[in-house]
Amino acid sequence: MPYRFLEDLVTADLAFEAYAGSIEELFQEAGRAISEAMVNTESLEGLLTKRMEIHSETLEGLLYDFLSEIVLLKDRDSVVFKQVKAKVDKSAQTYRLAAEAMCDKIDPLKHELRNDVKAVTYHMFEISRKNHGWYCRVVLDV
Repeated sequence: MPYRFLEDLVTADLAFEAYAGSIEELFQEAGRAISEAMVNTESLEGLLTKRMEIHSETLEGLLYDFLSEIVLLKDRDSVVFKQVKAKVDKSAQTYRLAAEAMCDKIDPLKHELRNDVKAVTYHMFEISRKNHGWYCRVVLDV
């Protein structure tokens, strides 16, 4: 199972963890998890495309900023994501994420909306290498 929601970890918020074989797959799974927290992605068609480019000095910052961008785009542009493809590169001093997302404008008549995620938090936030792969844990403010 690439990601799962952690129902007993926090009481007022929503948490998930994700596992993947590569860092790109981890970002994609984390993007899928936060999207599923907001909407049933099976109810989306993925008619629009959004591109994101994010830079950070740390991998933790890159994941945090990436997930925060998904929340921002939901709030600012009223879009929710069906699928995200991610590429992560590291130069001498910075990490770079190039992502392309299939998304839809929110339509409450067509889409099964779930939680209104307000923010990604640093509470219990973790990203690390585990068991020959990558792991993250994220708590969302809902």
